[in-house]
Amino acid sequence: MSQIERVRTVFNEWAENGRAEGMELGHGPTAIQAFDLLALAPGQRYLDIGCGNGYTLRWAAERCRDAEIWGVDVSPKMISLAQDMDASGAGIRYLCGQFPHPEIPPNYFDAIFSMEVFHYMPAIESGLEAQRR
Repeated sequence: MSQIERVRTVFNEWAENGRAEGMELGHGPTAIQAFDLLALAPGQRYLDIGCGNGYTLRWAAERCRDAEIWGVDVSPKMISLAQDMDASGAGIRYLCGQFPHPEIPPNYFDAIFSMEVFHYMPAIESGLEAQRR
């Protein structure tokens, strides 16, 4: 089983057993500080790499209604959970798959957030280079 398949399996299980909500509670205080530093403004494009249950996507939708908001996660069950928890009506775009994802255009986003994703990647350098683009 590849590294990505193992990660997908673990996070699918976490989505099913309530660990996603625990991650949100545990990471929330630090994540909100980092998110605030992004200073997302109206009309900007925001991407969360490894969006999990979508808590930063919901923050972006609450704070900046006309931002373009995208989330990508390797776990289909996390993506499904994020969609189920989204009541924003903000038209958040959810992508299921590995980052970099083929539907994510280069040089497109104004703000990118990621919490504990890169240490799961089989090749950190290429993931960081893709985020830079």
